[in-house]
Order: sequence, then structure tokens, then C-alpha cells
Amino acid sequence: MIKTTVTTMLLLSVAGTTYADSFDINLHDDAVQMVYGTPVGDEARGMDGELGVLYTDDSGNSDLLAHAGFLVSGQSRNGHQTFRIGLGSRLILADMDSHQAGAFAFGGRMRFSPMERVGLGGDIWYAPDITTFMDGDRMHEYSLRVDYQLLPHAFVYAGYRHVEIELEDASEYELDSHSHLGMQLFF
Repeated sequence: MIKTTVTTMLLLSVAGTTYADSFDINLHDDAVQMVYGTPVGDEARGMDGELGVLYTDDSGNSDLLAHAGFLVSGQSRNGHQTFRIGLGSRLILADMDSHQAGAFAFGGRMRFSPMERVGLGGDIWYAPDITTFMDGDRMHEYSLRVDYQLLPHAFVYAGYRHVEIELEDASEYELDSHSHLGMQLFF
């Protein structure tokens, strides 16, 4: 069942890009991640929804992690410097090797632009034991990135991502822990 749910989320993520407000794709030799984002409701409220999929294939082990979430965000501007921060939550489903896990994670995202066209940012998400289910016990994810605005509606970036799920048997399952290259497009 989890593979069907994750596959459906992947198809929605890819199919929605024609009408998307943003589409982010990043990859390295063993993983690809795609995230579709769109404002939800009145844009003045700053709420964004997103669907995302991370697929990894390392040494013959393929893992799939999908999420659906929302962020409430805003930005402040001072001259050429821009600071944007968002807080929210995600429902995460993961299909890993012989384990399946789900989590309701809390966290956020931030981006600081010290000068025009250049930004530094990252995400952090955490799900404690109480909001993690199936074979999972805890989950955490963080990422860092440096981006450059290549075109008015397109950014390219280099980043690092670490995704790990602690399982009920007290072992830790690392889904991804690599640097990657990516681009984010706005429509």
C-alpha cells in the first residue's frame, strides 16, 4: 500500500508541474528529489503547500520517501538583503529496504540573500517518537544550500542533504547523506 501511495504522490508531483508555482529538482549519482510547491488560499497569508519525492538507489538498495506538507512563510527586505523564513509540518511516508515508516514532522525553511541573486538557505524537519509510526521511531532531515538566480524565474544551486529514520529496533536507517546539484523553477 505504501508503494501505491508514494507512486501516486510522485505522479501528482510530476504531473502538476505544468500549472505549478514552483518546481524543484536536485540530484546526485544515487538520488533524485522533486518538490512541487504552490500557494494555498489567499497569497497574503503566506501559506504554501508542497508535494515531494526522494528516490535513492545506493548499492542496489532503492528507497522512496514522499512528503506532503505546508509552510507559513514571510520575508523581510533591507536594501539588497532579503531574509525569508517558513514554519510548518509534513506528513512523510518512507519505503526503505525491508522497512516502512511514516511520520508527522515539524520544522521549517529559511533563505538569506546577502546580495542580489545569491542566497544561502536550508531546511530542518524532525518527527519525535510520538508522531512517528509503522516501523519508525524517530525521523530527522536537514539540508543546506547555496543558490544563484540564473534567470528571473530560475535558480541553480549546490546543496547537502541528510535524511535518517530511527527504527523501532533502535537501528538507524540513513536514506541520504550527500551533496547534490539542483534547480528551482517558478511559473
